Amino acid sequence: MTNLKEYSKKIVQQMIEVWFTGFKFGVCIVGAEVAVATIQSFMPNSSMSITVHLPELLAYVGAPVSSGILGYLLKAAFENREKIKIFRNKEVAHDEYSDTSSDRQDLGESREADLHGI
Repeated sequence: MTNLKEYSKKIVQQMIEVWFTGFKFGVCIVGAEVAVATIQSFMPNSSMSITVHLPELLAYVGAPVSSGILGYLLKAAFENREKIKIFRNKEVAHDEYSDTSSDRQDLGESREADLHGI
């Protein structure tokens, strides 16, 4: 099982590195487009038009980030659910095998209160 975890960690790490490389490349391209579009805006007789692909870059950034956040939240929710189940099972097992020590403690406290006149 540890081999599978290590393998999946490596795959995720490589995916993130590729994503960041694509992001850096996209920022360079959009930056160049903005620079060219700005220069062209000062040229009155320019027949060439440049479009800036900023929405596509933002979609490239936003889609993996939003799905990554959603995936992380789902993973955390399922892990917490399992932790709660394990905790409840331990608590139930502890309550079944304990000899009502909490009841004895309550009785002991009430006896002490009676002795002290509270």
